[in-house]
Amino acid sequence: MIEVLAHYPFLLALIGALVIELSAILARRAAQTLGGWTWYLAGALSSIGMAALIWSLIWANTPDTLAQPQGNWVHLVFGPILVLGGFVWLARAFLALGRQALLPWPPTRVVRASPYRARRRPMTLGWVVLAAGLALTTVRVEGWIWLVVWFVCSQPLLELEEWELRSRSPDAVTYLERTPRYFRLPGR
Repeated sequence: MIEVLAHYPFLLALIGALVIELSAILARRAAQTLGGWTWYLAGALSSIGMAALIWSLIWANTPDTLAQPQGNWVHLVFGPILVLGGFVWLARAFLALGRQALLPWPPTRVVRASPYRARRRPMTLGWVVLAAGLALTTVRVEGWIWLVVWFVCSQPLLELEEWELRSRSPDAVTYLERTPRYFRLPGR
């Protein structure tokens, strides 16, 4: 494990971001018992976790030298398009949350505005598209490693977050049952 971290040190920041987000989810769950002050702790932890996640993504896609990336036209055309598309998708999902995205306490109901109407995790899709675009643009294996590690490790956190949401909001149970996580499969 130490050998892997020596070659890919950004993974330590990524794992730290995931642990901080786990702590934020558990703090939100504890707020139901301990009181409202833990909502502020959860909000602060989520902000720190997001900053660490963004930092690790940038670190993974920053070249060691200032030389031009050695990509072909696919990298140089589709990479920036994916980065822009991922950023727009993230911004759209964030704006759909509205003011509640910035408040430390929980919302009173589930967001049903577009992109959340069609899928439960539009921000996750935005991160995937953005990270894939950065990895294509910079032509770095580290970017793809970041994307795979983040996606695999974030899935249990998403399950835990949905469990916490079910316990907090009565609307969440029907929303989670009828809305697919990422895409609706044909025939369903």
